[in-house]
Amino acid sequence: GAHDDSALPRHVANATWLCIAWGVVLTVVTVALTRPIMELMQTPADIIDGASTYIGWIFAGIPFVFLYNMVSAIMRALGDSKTPLYFLVLTSAVNIVLDLVLIINFNMGVLGAAVATDVSQAISGVISLIYLIKKFKILHMTRDEWKYSRSTCRRLSAMGLPMGLQCTITAVGGVIMQWAVNGLGSSVVAAITAAGKTQNLLSCALESIGTAMATYAGQNLGAARLDRVRSGVKSSYIMVVAYSVLAFIALHFGDVVIIGLFLDTKTEVEIVAMARDYMFWNSLFFIPLGAMQTCIVPVLSFNYATKSYARCREIMRDSYGFSCVFMLVGVICFVFFPVQLLQVFSKSSEVIAIGKNAFPIIGASFIPAVFSLMTPVFFQAIGNGKISLFLSVMRQICCLIPIFWLLSLIDLRFTWFAFPISEVLVGVTGIVLYYKEIKRDFDKGVA
Repeated sequence: GAHDDSALPRHVANATWLCIAWGVVLTVVTVALTRPIMELMQTPADIIDGASTYIGWIFAGIPFVFLYNMVSAIMRALGDSKTPLYFLVLTSAVNIVLDLVLIINFNMGVLGAAVATDVSQAISGVISLIYLIKKFKILHMTRDEWKYSRSTCRRLSAMGLPMGLQCTITAVGGVIMQWAVNGLGSSVVAAITAAGKTQNLLSCALESIGTAMATYAGQNLGAARLDRVRSGVKSSYIMVVAYSVLAFIALHFGDVVIIGLFLDTKTEVEIVAMARDYMFWNSLFFIPLGAMQTCIVPVLSFNYATKSYARCREIMRDSYGFSCVFMLVGVICFVFFPVQLLQVFSKSSEVIAIGKNAFPIIGASFIPAVFSLMTPVFFQAIGNGKISLFLSVMRQICCLIPIFWLLSLIDLRFTWFAFPISEVLVGVTGIVLYYKEIKRDFDKGVA
Protein backbone atom coordinates (compact mmCIF):
# COMPACT_ATOMS: atom_id res chain seq x y z
CA GLY A 1 0.00 0.00 0.00
CA ALA A 2 2.87 2.40 0.73
CA HIS A 3 4.57 1.49 -2.60
CA ASP A 4 7.92 0.81 -0.93
CA ASP A 5 9.10 -1.47 -3.73
CA SER A 6 12.73 -1.40 -2.63
CA ALA A 7 11.96 -3.06 0.72
CA LEU A 8 9.57 -5.68 -0.67
CA PRO A 9 12.16 -8.16 -2.09
CA ARG A 10 14.18 -8.06 1.13
CA HIS A 11 11.14 -8.83 3.26
CA VAL A 12 9.98 -11.63 0.95
CA ALA A 13 13.46 -13.19 0.99
CA ASN A 14 13.68 -13.14 4.78
CA ALA A 15 10.14 -14.44 5.08
CA THR A 16 11.30 -17.36 2.95
CA TRP A 17 14.24 -18.07 5.29
CA LEU A 18 11.92 -17.96 8.30
CA CYS A 19 9.47 -20.37 6.67
CA ILE A 20 12.24 -22.81 5.77
CA ALA A 21 13.65 -22.74 9.30
CA TRP A 22 10.32 -23.14 11.05
CA GLY A 23 9.14 -25.73 8.54
CA VAL A 24 12.15 -27.98 9.18
CA VAL A 25 11.96 -27.62 12.98
CA LEU A 26 8.23 -28.23 13.23
CA THR A 27 8.33 -31.19 10.83
CA VAL A 28 11.11 -32.98 12.72
CA VAL A 29 9.59 -32.35 16.16
CA THR A 30 5.99 -33.21 15.31
CA VAL A 31 6.81 -36.36 13.33
CA ALA A 32 9.02 -37.62 16.16
CA LEU A 33 6.38 -36.93 18.80
CA THR A 34 3.30 -38.16 16.93
CA ARG A 35 2.89 -41.47 18.77
CA PRO A 36 3.69 -40.06 22.25
CA ILE A 37 1.14 -37.28 21.68
CA MET A 38 -1.53 -39.81 20.71
CA GLU A 39 -0.79 -41.83 23.85
CA LEU A 40 -0.79 -38.72 26.04
CA MET A 41 -4.21 -37.80 24.68
CA GLN A 42 -5.51 -41.23 25.74
CA THR A 43 -6.54 -42.11 22.19
CA PRO A 44 -8.67 -45.28 22.24
CA ALA A 45 -6.66 -48.43 21.49
CA ASP A 46 -8.84 -49.40 18.53
CA ILE A 47 -7.98 -46.21 16.58
CA ILE A 48 -4.53 -45.15 17.86
CA ASP A 49 -2.54 -46.95 15.13
CA GLY A 50 -4.53 -45.41 12.30
CA ALA A 51 -4.55 -41.99 13.97
CA SER A 52 -0.76 -42.04 14.49
CA THR A 53 -0.14 -43.05 10.88
CA TYR A 54 -2.42 -40.36 9.47
CA ILE A 55 -1.24 -37.52 11.71
CA GLY A 56 2.43 -38.46 11.28
CA TRP A 57 2.21 -38.23 7.49
CA ILE A 58 0.23 -34.99 7.72
CA PHE A 59 3.00 -33.54 9.91
CA ALA A 60 5.54 -34.64 7.27
CA GLY A 61 3.77 -32.31 4.82
CA ILE A 62 4.21 -29.20 6.98
CA PRO A 63 6.87 -27.67 4.64
CA PHE A 64 4.39 -27.74 1.75
CA VAL A 65 1.76 -26.03 3.91
CA PHE A 66 4.29 -23.32 4.76
CA LEU A 67 5.17 -22.92 1.09
CA TYR A 68 1.60 -22.49 -0.13
CA ASN A 69 0.55 -20.17 2.71
CA MET A 70 3.59 -17.94 2.27
CA VAL A 71 3.19 -17.69 -1.51
CA SER A 72 -0.57 -17.05 -1.30
CA ALA A 73 -0.04 -14.36 1.35
CA ILE A 74 2.49 -12.61 -0.89
CA MET A 75 0.06 -12.75 -3.83
CA ARG A 76 -2.72 -11.23 -1.75
CA ALA A 77 -0.39 -8.51 -0.47
CA LEU A 78 0.45 -7.66 -4.10
CA GLY A 79 -3.25 -7.36 -4.94
CA ASP A 80 -3.89 -10.80 -6.47
CA SER A 81 -6.46 -12.56 -4.28
CA LYS A 82 -8.03 -14.73 -6.99
CA THR A 83 -5.05 -16.85 -7.99
CA PRO A 84 -4.53 -18.34 -4.48
CA LEU A 85 -8.18 -19.41 -4.60
CA TYR A 86 -7.64 -21.14 -7.95
CA PHE A 87 -4.66 -23.04 -6.57
CA LEU A 88 -6.68 -23.99 -3.49
CA VAL A 89 -9.44 -25.40 -5.71
CA LEU A 90 -6.77 -27.31 -7.63
CA THR A 91 -5.43 -28.73 -4.35
CA SER A 92 -8.87 -29.88 -3.29
CA ALA A 93 -9.57 -31.53 -6.66
CA VAL A 94 -6.22 -33.36 -6.70
CA ASN A 95 -6.75 -34.42 -3.09
CA ILE A 96 -10.17 -35.90 -3.85
CA VAL A 97 -8.90 -37.82 -6.89
CA LEU A 98 -5.89 -39.18 -5.03
CA ASP A 99 -8.07 -40.15 -2.06
CA LEU A 100 -10.26 -42.27 -4.33
CA VAL A 101 -7.31 -43.83 -6.15
CA LEU A 102 -5.13 -44.59 -3.11
CA ILE A 103 -7.90 -45.68 -0.76
CA ILE A 104 -10.15 -47.62 -3.15
CA ASN A 105 -7.82 -48.85 -5.90
CA PHE A 106 -4.66 -49.40 -3.82
CA ASN A 107 -6.36 -50.19 -0.47
CA MET A 108 -3.98 -47.90 1.44
CA GLY A 109 -6.56 -46.82 4.04
CA VAL A 110 -5.67 -43.88 6.28
CA LEU A 111 -2.13 -43.85 4.88
CA GLY A 112 -3.56 -43.25 1.43
CA ALA A 113 -5.65 -40.34 2.71
CA ALA A 114 -2.60 -38.75 4.33
CA VAL A 115 -0.36 -39.25 1.29
CA ALA A 116 -3.06 -37.78 -0.95
CA THR A 117 -3.16 -34.67 1.23
CA ASP A 118 0.64 -34.27 1.23
CA VAL A 119 0.95 -34.74 -2.54
CA SER A 120 -1.86 -32.30 -3.34
CA GLN A 121 -0.37 -29.66 -1.03
CA ALA A 122 3.07 -30.14 -2.57
CA ILE A 123 1.68 -29.72 -6.09
CA SER A 124 -0.23 -26.59 -5.12
CA GLY A 125 2.77 -25.07 -3.32
CA VAL A 126 5.24 -25.68 -6.14
CA ILE A 127 2.90 -24.50 -8.90
CA SER A 128 1.96 -21.36 -6.98
CA LEU A 129 5.65 -20.60 -6.37
CA ILE A 130 6.44 -20.94 -10.08
CA TYR A 131 3.50 -18.67 -10.92
CA LEU A 132 4.61 -16.08 -8.37
CA ILE A 133 8.14 -15.91 -9.76
CA LYS A 134 6.98 -15.58 -13.37
CA LYS A 135 4.09 -13.19 -12.70
CA PHE A 136 5.74 -10.61 -10.42
CA LYS A 137 9.03 -9.36 -11.82
CA ILE A 138 9.57 -7.25 -8.71
CA LEU A 139 10.35 -10.50 -6.90
CA HIS A 140 13.28 -11.33 -9.20
CA MET A 141 15.77 -10.76 -6.41
CA THR A 142 19.51 -10.25 -6.49
CA ARG A 143 22.00 -12.13 -4.33
CA ASP A 144 22.24 -9.19 -1.92
CA GLU A 145 18.48 -9.11 -1.48
CA TRP A 146 18.54 -12.80 -0.59
CA LYS A 147 20.93 -12.18 2.30
CA TYR A 148 19.68 -12.93 5.78
CA SER A 149 18.78 -9.77 7.73
CA ARG A 150 18.35 -10.10 11.48
CA SER A 151 16.43 -6.82 11.76
CA THR A 152 14.03 -7.78 8.95
CA CYS A 153 13.42 -11.23 10.42
CA ARG A 154 12.85 -9.66 13.82
CA ARG A 155 10.29 -7.28 12.35
CA LEU A 156 8.50 -10.06 10.48
CA SER A 157 8.49 -12.26 13.57
CA ALA A 158 7.10 -9.45 15.71
CA MET A 159 4.13 -9.17 13.36
CA GLY A 160 3.62 -12.84 12.59
CA LEU A 161 4.42 -14.73 15.78
CA PRO A 162 1.63 -13.23 17.95
CA MET A 163 -0.97 -14.11 15.30
CA GLY A 164 0.52 -17.55 14.73
CA LEU A 165 0.77 -18.33 18.42
CA GLN A 166 -2.83 -17.29 18.96
CA CYS A 167 -3.89 -19.77 16.29
CA THR A 168 -1.67 -22.36 17.98
CA ILE A 169 -3.25 -21.65 21.34
CA THR A 170 -6.68 -22.24 19.82
CA ALA A 171 -5.45 -25.53 18.39
CA VAL A 172 -4.09 -26.53 21.79
CA GLY A 173 -7.55 -25.94 23.22
CA GLY A 174 -8.91 -28.33 20.61
CA VAL A 175 -6.33 -30.93 21.62
CA ILE A 176 -7.38 -30.58 25.26
CA MET A 177 -11.02 -31.03 24.31
CA GLN A 178 -10.07 -34.10 22.28
CA TRP A 179 -8.19 -35.46 25.30
CA ALA A 180 -11.36 -35.23 27.38
CA VAL A 181 -13.44 -36.78 24.62
CA ASN A 182 -11.01 -39.68 24.05
CA GLY A 183 -11.71 -40.98 27.54
CA LEU A 184 -15.39 -41.39 26.64
CA GLY A 185 -14.80 -44.03 23.94
CA SER A 186 -14.39 -44.26 20.17
CA SER A 187 -18.11 -43.63 19.47
CA VAL A 188 -17.99 -40.24 21.17
CA VAL A 189 -14.66 -39.49 19.43
CA ALA A 190 -16.26 -40.18 16.05
CA ALA A 191 -19.26 -37.98 16.90
CA ILE A 192 -17.20 -35.00 18.07
CA THR A 193 -14.81 -35.36 15.12
CA ALA A 194 -17.65 -35.34 12.59
CA ALA A 195 -19.30 -32.37 14.30
CA GLY A 196 -16.00 -30.52 14.47
CA LYS A 197 -15.32 -31.06 10.77
CA THR A 198 -18.78 -29.77 9.94
CA GLN A 199 -18.27 -26.64 12.05
CA ASN A 200 -14.84 -26.05 10.51
CA LEU A 201 -16.35 -26.40 7.04
CA LEU A 202 -18.93 -23.71 7.77
CA SER A 203 -16.45 -21.48 9.62
CA CYS A 204 -14.05 -21.19 6.68
CA ALA A 205 -16.00 -18.26 5.21
CA LEU A 206 -15.73 -16.22 8.42
CA GLU A 207 -11.98 -16.85 8.61
CA SER A 208 -11.61 -15.91 4.94
CA ILE A 209 -13.47 -12.64 5.45
CA GLY A 210 -11.19 -11.81 8.38
CA THR A 211 -8.06 -12.64 6.37
CA ALA A 212 -9.26 -10.65 3.36
CA MET A 213 -10.12 -7.65 5.53
CA ALA A 214 -6.72 -7.73 7.22
CA THR A 215 -4.97 -7.59 3.83
CA TYR A 216 -7.37 -4.98 2.46
CA ALA A 217 -7.08 -2.72 5.51
CA GLY A 218 -3.29 -3.05 5.61
CA GLN A 219 -2.94 -2.04 1.97
CA ASN A 220 -5.23 0.97 2.29
CA LEU A 221 -3.81 2.16 5.60
CA GLY A 222 -0.38 2.06 3.98
CA ALA A 223 -1.75 4.18 1.14
CA ALA A 224 -3.55 6.53 3.60
CA ARG A 225 -6.93 5.65 2.07
CA LEU A 226 -9.05 5.62 5.22
CA ASP A 227 -12.20 6.14 3.15
CA ARG A 228 -11.68 2.74 1.54
CA VAL A 229 -11.00 1.15 4.92
CA ARG A 230 -14.34 2.54 6.12
CA SER A 231 -16.24 1.12 3.16
CA GLY A 232 -14.46 -2.22 3.55
CA VAL A 233 -15.45 -2.38 7.21
CA LYS A 234 -19.11 -1.84 6.34
CA SER A 235 -19.07 -4.46 3.60
CA SER A 236 -17.33 -7.06 5.77
CA TYR A 237 -19.79 -6.44 8.60
CA ILE A 238 -22.74 -7.09 6.30
CA MET A 239 -21.16 -10.24 4.87
CA VAL A 240 -20.32 -11.67 8.28
CA VAL A 241 -23.82 -11.13 9.66
CA ALA A 242 -25.49 -12.52 6.53
CA TYR A 243 -23.25 -15.58 6.41
CA SER A 244 -23.70 -16.33 10.12
CA VAL A 245 -27.47 -16.40 9.67
CA LEU A 246 -27.18 -18.66 6.62
CA ALA A 247 -24.70 -20.97 8.40
CA PHE A 248 -27.04 -21.40 11.35
CA ILE A 249 -29.95 -22.20 9.02
CA ALA A 250 -27.77 -24.75 7.21
CA LEU A 251 -26.80 -26.37 10.50
CA HIS A 252 -30.39 -26.54 11.67
CA PHE A 253 -32.00 -27.97 8.56
CA GLY A 254 -29.10 -29.72 6.85
CA ASP A 255 -27.02 -31.08 9.72
CA VAL A 256 -27.63 -34.76 8.92
CA VAL A 257 -26.76 -34.24 5.26
CA ILE A 258 -23.53 -32.44 6.16
CA ILE A 259 -22.59 -35.01 8.83
CA GLY A 260 -23.23 -37.65 6.16
CA LEU A 261 -20.08 -36.43 4.42
CA PHE A 262 -18.09 -37.87 7.34
CA LEU A 263 -20.31 -40.66 8.76
CA ASP A 264 -22.70 -43.33 7.52
CA THR A 265 -25.95 -41.84 8.77
CA LYS A 266 -27.87 -45.09 8.17
CA THR A 267 -25.75 -47.45 10.27
CA GLU A 268 -24.10 -45.11 12.81
CA VAL A 269 -27.32 -43.68 14.19
CA GLU A 270 -26.12 -43.17 17.78
CA ILE A 271 -22.90 -41.46 16.70
CA VAL A 272 -24.85 -39.17 14.38
CA ALA A 273 -27.18 -38.25 17.25
CA MET A 274 -24.21 -37.31 19.45
CA ALA A 275 -22.71 -35.26 16.64
CA ARG A 276 -25.99 -33.38 16.08
CA ASP A 277 -26.29 -32.57 19.79
CA TYR A 278 -22.75 -31.26 20.05
CA MET A 279 -22.76 -29.35 16.76
CA PHE A 280 -26.16 -27.71 16.98
CA TRP A 281 -26.10 -26.46 20.56
CA ASN A 282 -22.46 -25.38 20.41
CA SER A 283 -22.95 -23.55 17.11
CA LEU A 284 -26.19 -21.93 18.22
CA PHE A 285 -24.34 -19.75 20.70
CA PHE A 286 -20.73 -19.60 19.51
CA ILE A 287 -21.24 -18.87 15.80
CA PRO A 288 -22.78 -15.45 16.67
CA LEU A 289 -19.94 -14.80 19.13
CA GLY A 290 -17.39 -15.68 16.46
CA ALA A 291 -19.16 -13.41 13.99
CA MET A 292 -19.03 -10.59 16.53
CA GLN A 293 -15.28 -11.09 16.94
CA THR A 294 -14.74 -10.95 13.20
CA CYS A 295 -16.90 -7.86 12.82
CA ILE A 296 -15.38 -5.66 15.51
CA VAL A 297 -11.72 -6.13 14.55
CA PRO A 298 -11.76 -3.86 11.44
CA VAL A 299 -14.15 -1.41 13.13
CA LEU A 300 -11.92 -1.09 16.19
CA SER A 301 -8.75 -0.87 14.07
CA PHE A 302 -10.20 1.91 11.95
CA ASN A 303 -11.42 3.98 14.90
CA TYR A 304 -8.22 3.49 16.87
CA ALA A 305 -6.15 4.54 13.85
CA THR A 306 -8.20 7.75 13.63
CA LYS A 307 -7.82 8.27 17.43
CA SER A 308 -11.56 7.91 18.02
CA TYR A 309 -10.96 6.32 21.41
CA ALA A 310 -14.43 7.12 22.74
CA ARG A 311 -15.89 5.30 19.77
CA CYS A 312 -13.68 2.26 20.53
CA ARG A 313 -15.03 2.19 24.07
CA GLU A 314 -18.61 2.35 22.80
CA ILE A 315 -17.96 -0.51 20.38
CA MET A 316 -16.58 -2.73 23.14
CA ARG A 317 -19.37 -1.80 25.54
CA ASP A 318 -22.03 -2.68 22.99
CA SER A 319 -20.21 -5.87 21.98
CA TYR A 320 -19.89 -7.02 25.58
CA GLY A 321 -23.53 -6.19 26.27
CA PHE A 322 -25.00 -7.88 23.20
CA SER A 323 -22.84 -10.97 23.64
CA CYS A 324 -23.68 -11.32 27.35
CA VAL A 325 -27.41 -11.06 26.73
CA PHE A 326 -27.22 -13.64 23.95
CA MET A 327 -25.02 -16.03 25.93
CA LEU A 328 -27.31 -15.66 28.97
CA VAL A 329 -29.92 -17.50 26.95
CA GLY A 330 -27.37 -20.27 26.47
CA VAL A 331 -26.68 -20.39 30.20
CA ILE A 332 -30.37 -20.81 31.00
CA CYS A 333 -30.77 -23.55 28.38
CA PHE A 334 -27.66 -25.51 29.35
CA VAL A 335 -28.08 -25.23 33.12
CA PHE A 336 -31.83 -25.76 33.50
CA PHE A 337 -32.80 -27.83 30.45
CA PRO A 338 -29.86 -30.13 29.58
CA VAL A 339 -31.93 -33.29 29.18
CA GLN A 340 -34.50 -31.54 26.98
CA LEU A 341 -31.74 -30.18 24.75
CA LEU A 342 -30.14 -33.59 24.41
CA GLN A 343 -33.44 -35.31 23.64
CA VAL A 344 -33.99 -33.07 20.63
CA PHE A 345 -31.63 -35.31 18.65
CA SER A 346 -31.13 -38.44 20.74
CA LYS A 347 -32.95 -40.73 23.17
CA SER A 348 -29.79 -42.71 23.94
CA SER A 349 -29.23 -43.16 27.67
CA GLU A 350 -25.45 -42.99 27.14
CA VAL A 351 -25.65 -39.66 25.32
CA ILE A 352 -28.05 -38.18 27.89
CA ALA A 353 -25.95 -39.40 30.83
CA ILE A 354 -22.81 -37.73 29.48
CA GLY A 355 -24.58 -34.54 28.44
CA LYS A 356 -26.64 -34.21 31.63
CA ASN A 357 -23.42 -33.91 33.61
CA ALA A 358 -21.48 -31.79 31.12
CA PHE A 359 -24.08 -29.30 29.82
CA PRO A 360 -24.76 -27.37 33.07
CA ILE A 361 -21.04 -27.03 33.80
CA ILE A 362 -20.23 -25.91 30.26
CA GLY A 363 -23.17 -23.49 30.33
CA ALA A 364 -21.74 -21.82 33.42
CA SER A 365 -18.72 -20.79 31.31
CA PHE A 366 -20.73 -18.93 28.66
CA ILE A 367 -20.86 -15.46 30.26
CA PRO A 368 -17.20 -15.31 31.35
CA ALA A 369 -16.28 -16.70 27.91
CA VAL A 370 -17.59 -13.46 26.40
CA PHE A 371 -14.89 -11.49 28.20
CA SER A 372 -12.10 -14.05 27.81
CA LEU A 373 -12.73 -14.28 24.04
CA MET A 374 -13.69 -10.69 23.17
CA THR A 375 -11.02 -8.84 25.15
CA PRO A 376 -8.02 -10.38 23.29
CA VAL A 377 -9.72 -9.30 20.06
CA PHE A 378 -9.74 -5.70 21.30
CA PHE A 379 -5.99 -5.70 21.94
CA GLN A 380 -5.32 -7.43 18.63
CA ALA A 381 -7.37 -4.79 16.80
CA ILE A 382 -5.49 -1.86 18.36
CA GLY A 383 -2.12 -3.39 17.56
CA ASN A 384 -1.19 -4.57 21.06
CA GLY A 385 -0.39 -8.14 20.12
CA LYS A 386 1.55 -8.84 23.31
CA ILE A 387 -1.45 -8.50 25.63
CA SER A 388 -3.69 -10.33 23.17
CA LEU A 389 -1.18 -13.18 23.06
CA PHE A 390 -0.78 -13.10 26.85
CA LEU A 391 -4.52 -13.55 27.39
CA SER A 392 -4.68 -16.38 24.84
CA VAL A 393 -1.71 -18.16 26.42
CA MET A 394 -3.17 -17.64 29.89
CA ARG A 395 -6.51 -19.10 28.82
CA GLN A 396 -5.21 -22.29 27.26
CA ILE A 397 -1.72 -22.96 28.62
CA CYS A 398 -1.71 -21.41 32.09
CA CYS A 399 -5.30 -22.11 33.13
CA LEU A 400 -7.14 -24.69 31.06
CA ILE A 401 -4.41 -27.33 30.74
CA PRO A 402 -3.24 -27.37 34.40
CA ILE A 403 -6.77 -27.17 35.81
CA PHE A 404 -8.00 -29.83 33.39
CA TRP A 405 -5.13 -32.13 34.36
CA LEU A 406 -5.60 -31.63 38.10
CA LEU A 407 -9.32 -32.32 37.89
CA SER A 408 -8.75 -35.42 35.74
CA LEU A 409 -6.77 -36.90 38.65
CA ILE A 410 -9.99 -36.80 40.69
CA ASP A 411 -12.46 -38.04 38.08
CA LEU A 412 -12.99 -37.48 34.35
CA ARG A 413 -16.44 -36.06 35.10
CA PHE A 414 -14.87 -33.16 37.01
CA THR A 415 -12.75 -32.06 34.03
CA TRP A 416 -15.71 -30.08 32.66
CA PHE A 417 -15.20 -27.58 35.51
CA ALA A 418 -11.90 -26.55 33.93
CA PHE A 419 -13.83 -24.54 31.34
CA PRO A 420 -15.79 -22.15 33.62
CA ILE A 421 -12.84 -21.77 36.01
CA SER A 422 -10.47 -20.83 33.17
CA GLU A 423 -12.97 -18.47 31.53
CA VAL A 424 -13.53 -16.61 34.83
CA LEU A 425 -9.80 -16.20 35.55
CA VAL A 426 -8.98 -14.99 32.04
CA GLY A 427 -12.14 -12.88 31.75
CA VAL A 428 -11.37 -10.96 34.95
CA THR A 429 -7.75 -10.46 33.94
CA GLY A 430 -8.79 -9.25 30.48
CA ILE A 431 -11.27 -6.72 31.87
CA VAL A 432 -8.65 -5.29 34.23
CA LEU A 433 -6.17 -4.87 31.36
CA TYR A 434 -8.88 -3.45 29.11
CA TYR A 435 -9.85 -0.72 31.58
CA LYS A 436 -6.19 0.15 32.14
CA GLU A 437 -5.79 0.62 28.39
CA ILE A 438 -8.94 2.72 28.13
CA LYS A 439 -7.92 4.89 31.08
CA ARG A 440 -4.48 5.46 29.58
CA ASP A 441 -6.00 6.66 26.31
CA PHE A 442 -8.38 9.02 28.04
CA ASP A 443 -5.65 10.36 30.31
CA LYS A 444 -3.88 11.51 27.16
CA GLY A 445 -6.81 13.85 26.60
CA VAL A 446 -7.40 12.64 23.05
CA ALA A 447 -10.76 10.96 23.51
